[in-house]
Amino acid sequence: MGQIKVEPGEDMLGYGCACCGGDGGVRGFVYDGEDPLAIYYAESGGMANMPVVLIGVAIGAWEADTTKAQRSCIVFACRKPEGAPREMTPTIPYLLGFPEFPMLATAIEPENAKDHPDYARLVEVCNEIIDKDARFAHLRNDPAARRTRFAADAPTPET
Repeated sequence: MGQIKVEPGEDMLGYGCACCGGDGGVRGFVYDGEDPLAIYYAESGGMANMPVVLIGVAIGAWEADTTKAQRSCIVFACRKPEGAPREMTPTIPYLLGFPEFPMLATAIEPENAKDHPDYARLVEVCNEIIDKDARFAHLRNDPAARRTRFAADAPTPET
């Protein structure tokens, strides 16, 4: 990939989590240089004692004449245990707060994810999103930048 640019969306979206009082979700865009590469959505997931962030990433061609079949999407359950590496586990490719997500691209089921030709690129893009969008600071390795968990009201996004 070339120069990856992550552009966080400024508006809060999604419905949030009814059982844990989640704040809703967020979205953003990823560019390879000046070319559109991906769109992402994220929402809180897991349970109170083991929170995760569900990050859905759809990559592929985004020109006006392209179709869903020319893009792939996956949802990663992401967490960063204290003193351990970041975990990104493929999960069911749907987001409660963003029912439109699987309509953007061909969904990758978790049991087939690692064999999919776009999997490595999706992992790379998800890591870029976490590293360049301030709303995911709690998933980073830098303890000074970490928050305890995901919230859609994070500090002003970085570029």
